[in-house]
Amino acid sequence: MSSFKIIYVSGMLSCAIIIFLPEVNIMVIYLANCVFACSMVGWQTLGFLIAEIRVPPQSLGSIIWIGQTAGIAASCLVPFISQLEGEMPIALCAIYQTVVAIAVYALPKPGKYLPKLVG
Repeated sequence: MSSFKIIYVSGMLSCAIIIFLPEVNIMVIYLANCVFACSMVGWQTLGFLIAEIRVPPQSLGSIIWIGQTAGIAASCLVPFISQLEGEMPIALCAIYQTVVAIAVYALPKPGKYLPKLVG
């Protein structure tokens, strides 16, 4: 859960910098963009880990397949979202990350489907 919180907070912090402080030093905006990109990669990696420890083994492949397909399908919207006015693209990313962060708590308890030690 600590890596989950770090990924979420770093993504939200970079979104806040880009939205509310667009006139700061260009290096700060560049750094915020880099942190935001790292946060997005972290979400994908975390998605694999969450699926691995919270999904029954017989369903793992299909869950990852559905997640990747949904992600690729959603990425088709990126050109349209990037053309929106003002800070709307970053605001939509922040809303998306918040919805995903809340949805994680609806999953089964971590480790429920991991093998247990006998002995």
